[in-house]
Order: sequence, then C-alpha cells, then structure tokens
Amino acid sequence: MTIRELNMEEVTSVSGANLNRVDFIQYMKGVEQMANLYAAVNPAYAGKDWHYIAAVEPGLMGGTSQLIDMFGYAGKESLANWARDYA
Repeated sequence: MTIRELNMEEVTSVSGANLNRVDFIQYMKGVEQMANLYAAVNPAYAGKDWHYIAAVEPGLMGGTSQLIDMFGYAGKESLANWARDYA
C-alpha cells in the first residue's frame, strides 16, 4: 500500500506509539522544508517540486522512506512514484 490521505479518525499504531494524520502532516512538512533547503543550495533541483527532491536526494530519501514506513505505507514504492510523478 502506498501513501493515501488518512481520515482524521484513522490511527496507525507503530511500536506502541499512536501516529495520526496530524502527526503525519507535521512530519511531512519537515521533509518539505528540508527538500526546499536542498533546492536552495543545489542548482540541479532549481524549480523541482519538493516531493521529487525528497524522492531522489540521497540525504533525504532514506529518512523519508522510513518515515512513510512508520505510518504503515510502502516508503520505497511511494518515493518511486514521487520521482516519476514529480520529475
């Protein structure tokens, strides 16, 4: 299963922690900020969507994949889709 929108009532239980949609959105905003920092200093990423940068930048993709996995979704598959869809 890849990333999809969670219902507000939906909760994923991970290692005893309850992670809900609000947590997921906050974590993804952090990924977006990091991707935008990479874009600011690397001309190769100029004009690229943050999803693409998070999917292909070695400094981000491992952590982003693990984060997506924490919420019960296929991190590597999701990032492959981002790399394709946002290229």
